[in-house]
Amino acid sequence: MKCLVVDDSNATLFVTKKHMNTLGFDVLEAKTIGQCMTQLGKHDFDVHVIDIFLGEESGVDLIRQLKAQNDETPIIVLTGSDDINKEKELKALGIADYLQKPTTLEKLHVSLTKIGLIK
Repeated sequence: MKCLVVDDSNATLFVTKKHMNTLGFDVLEAKTIGQCMTQLGKHDFDVHVIDIFLGEESGVDLIRQLKAQNDETPIIVLTGSDDINKEKELKALGIADYLQKPTTLEKLHVSLTKIGLIK
């Protein structure tokens, strides 16, 4: 299975990639919306893990863009924000899960199990 992780933090990319590899995923990464769109043009993914703060860009805008393109790939939001309204907004857009940073292997496992990608 293949995962795209979109985050502007090298540390988060490293940890998330390590966790997803442990869970059996091949992981590609992107730091910007442009890099994300390039990866999406080249590969099919089983899940996206997206931060909502991407430096000057917005992960929320990226999620809206993906949904507008009818991308049905499950999205797990991984963020440092504890804004309950943002979580509600994103769930209304159809994300699969909303996880707080820092995440753990166990939290990702539970999320991916809920989505049905792993047991």
